[in-house]
Amino acid sequence: MYALLAALPIIVAIVMMVGFRRKSGISLFAAWFASIILAIGIWNLNIAHAGALTVFGFASAINVILIVFAAIFLLNSLIELRFIETIGNGFNGITQDRRIQIIIIAYLFGAFIEGAAGFGTPGALAAPLLVGLGVPVFFAALASLMANYSPVLFGAVGIPPVTGFNSIRPALSDLGYSAEAIEAIFFNLNTMAAFTNIFVGSFVPFLIIASIVARDGRKMGLKNAINMLPLCLFAGIIFTVPVFIISHVGPEIPTLLSSLIALPVFIFAVKKGFLVPKEVYRFQDDPVKEVSEASKTGISLLTAWSPYVVIAALLALSRLPWLPIRDLLTHTSVTIAVPNFLGLSGINFSLPILNNPGLFPFIPVALIFLIVRQTPGETISKITNKTLNQLKNAVLALLFGVALVQVMRFTNHSILGTGAELMSMTTEIARSLATVFGGAYPIASPLIGALGAFVSGSHTVSNVMFHGLQLETAVFLEMPIVLILIGQTSGASIGNMIAIHNAVSICATTGAHGSEGKLISAAALPFIICSLAVSAIMFIYLAIGVPWVA
Repeated sequence: MYALLAALPIIVAIVMMVGFRRKSGISLFAAWFASIILAIGIWNLNIAHAGALTVFGFASAINVILIVFAAIFLLNSLIELRFIETIGNGFNGITQDRRIQIIIIAYLFGAFIEGAAGFGTPGALAAPLLVGLGVPVFFAALASLMANYSPVLFGAVGIPPVTGFNSIRPALSDLGYSAEAIEAIFFNLNTMAAFTNIFVGSFVPFLIIASIVARDGRKMGLKNAINMLPLCLFAGIIFTVPVFIISHVGPEIPTLLSSLIALPVFIFAVKKGFLVPKEVYRFQDDPVKEVSEASKTGISLLTAWSPYVVIAALLALSRLPWLPIRDLLTHTSVTIAVPNFLGLSGINFSLPILNNPGLFPFIPVALIFLIVRQTPGETISKITNKTLNQLKNAVLALLFGVALVQVMRFTNHSILGTGAELMSMTTEIARSLATVFGGAYPIASPLIGALGAFVSGSHTVSNVMFHGLQLETAVFLEMPIVLILIGQTSGASIGNMIAIHNAVSICATTGAHGSEGKLISAAALPFIICSLAVSAIMFIYLAIGVPWVA
């Protein structure tokens, strides 16, 4: 009974997003409001402390909001400077094979955009580029939707894993883990999730091509995908393996830096004919045309790519523990710290100002390039306003999503309430899930993460909603915490393949209005395959006794 009541805020969010098609910001506001009513009315949470937890949630979201603003501001700046157009033009002339064009633009270039900006921008940029090359609208939309799985594991500047994990740091502390142990858990989670992704995410390019050629109506059907399998696996591996290696440095740069590695390597290999099928694949009524490589913008490719190369280098240098710049950026003198936030014993707030990737280096790099290119002040103001307008829903979703989690996590905090016998809302849900699934929970864990991404269109929002729930279920089942969180973050990444919001966004940018349902249906089978594969790997980890930090 109490587990069902505790789940009501999450149910409200899902019903609002799926049933009433409301944006995630409005939906999470409604969910937060429901959690406040339940926390005060059923869990006897003190009203003042409910307000304090909400403010703590808002404050905790600031760090992520700054990163999101900076990433989108940089992207809008480079669109205004025509750098993105130059990058798009640079893909012309590499190959006439539509399958290879789809891998380059939807998978690898989409990964680069995810690492640079995230929050729906990969599909919005990659899909129109494919349509411009001549790929049918539906296939361009499907490729862009499915491709945003592996890259979103770490997303833009590590926002999804960082935000989700930050929401459970107090809970881990309450469980008795030291600060050093908590950091070790975070490190192990990131690296093992990236390792798992090698065995699942590397097959995504092939799943994309198979899903498309099977629907093209040509006689050979899936044979046109099978002869692309070696090249597809090559594309997947040269992205997922660097992601795993770079994840040991930190979660901020794996997607961005790996895409910057994979893109030129794959393009060079294709130009040399490495693993390229002999027959050039074109869609029906899609004749081979001569495509010029020349950019019409007058901007060199080196100049167009340089902002992101500089950012990747700065992020890498600032995250390496043996370099002094890391100590400078994380020093207490440049960190806002508030212990026992608003009287909440044991709940501490921290905002590392210079260690925020948005404040350094995204915004400075964007402004430097705008100034060097002699961009008028009114244009910079226009870019800023455009960015703010784009972020309205994301900011609302982050503010109330994080606040929702804090309220649900701490409804029975030791200094709160009136000593009711109930456990916290997330604990009640976790106890119920543990009873229902028991030892089979590794099947449910990725699906719960996927559900969050499906309804919200965001890996970050899914982690914010369900990290605490997954943690407490792992504790109840006495399963490794890291293992279950791998299921959450992997499932949330896979959920992007069928996310409603992403499908709507991609259809809007390509003109495929009304095709959202068809698009999600087409991606459903690959989604199921990837989810089951992650669950199978989790069971293997359990069977062979992988040593975990927690």
